[in-house]
Amino acid sequence: MNFEQLVYVKKIYEVESIIHAAQALHISQSAMSQSIANLEIELGYKLFERSRKGTFPTEVGKRLIPFIIDILDARDDLEGEIDALNSKLTGSLKIATIPTLFNKIIPKALSAFKNDYPHIEIEVIESGQS
Repeated sequence: MNFEQLVYVKKIYEVESIIHAAQALHISQSAMSQSIANLEIELGYKLFERSRKGTFPTEVGKRLIPFIIDILDARDDLEGEIDALNSKLTGSLKIATIPTLFNKIIPKALSAFKNDYPHIEIEVIESGQS
């Protein structure tokens, strides 16, 4: 089992057609069909029923496909996190504000900013005016 096969399963599930899935992923229908057949042999279960009306998950497919989608989503999240680490911004940011803004707006904005840019140091300076 490999990620390529899992991507194929997800796309077939989404479009309910091996032909359309293959076209969307720019591979031949026969290559996709063979890859899915190999995966089904490896798993010991058929994932899809093929008919003239489309390609639909079997009962086993209905149980396994959500896990496949979760695996692919987790891989995407991991790749995103790695990209974020590789392009991390560093430095410092000073923000001057008045107390009313600080109490109402700044905490939520700082929290979101800190999540997006954890390697930037933030210093908030409150002026005495309100």
